[in-house]
Amino acid sequence: MTQENKDKYIQLFNSQDTPTAKIAYIQKLKEFKHDLEETELIRQSFFKVMQNRGETATKLQLSELIQDKIQEILPLQKITCEVVGSWVWIDNKDKNNVSALIQAGFKFSHDRKKWFWTTNPPENLPKDYKKKEYEEIKQRYPSEVIARISK
Repeated sequence: MTQENKDKYIQLFNSQDTPTAKIAYIQKLKEFKHDLEETELIRQSFFKVMQNRGETATKLQLSELIQDKIQEILPLQKITCEVVGSWVWIDNKDKNNVSALIQAGFKFSHDRKKWFWTTNPPENLPKDYKKKEYEEIKQRYPSEVIARISK
C-alpha cells in the first residue's frame, strides 16, 4: 500500500458529498476487484474520510430485514453473527442450532463452513460469489460482528 495512492483516494472521496463518495467507493472497488491490496487501500481511505465527516460508515446501517433476521437467531447458543454487506453470516459451533437456522431461512455454505442469509434474491447474486473466500468478501464490503455468543 502506497501512501501516494491512499492520499489520492482520500482526496477523491473528500471532494464529493457523501452519497456521491459512496458511489465512487463502490465503483473503485469494482474497478480493482482482482487487486486485494488496492481494494483494502480504497476501503481504508473511504472509511477514514467518512469517520472524519462524522458519518457512521464503519457502523453498518442495517436494514429492517437484516435486523429482524438477527433478532430471530440471537437466542441461539455458541454462534458468531456477522453482517457483511447485505449478508448475515453465522459461525455455528452447536449442532442443536441447525434446525433453527434452517427454519430462519439460512443456508449452509460448504466452501466457507458458515451459515448465511441475504436480502438478495438468487438471480441478483454475482456469478462468481461461490468462488470467493470469506475473508475476501469481508475485505470488499463493510462488515460488523453483531454478536458472539458462547454459552
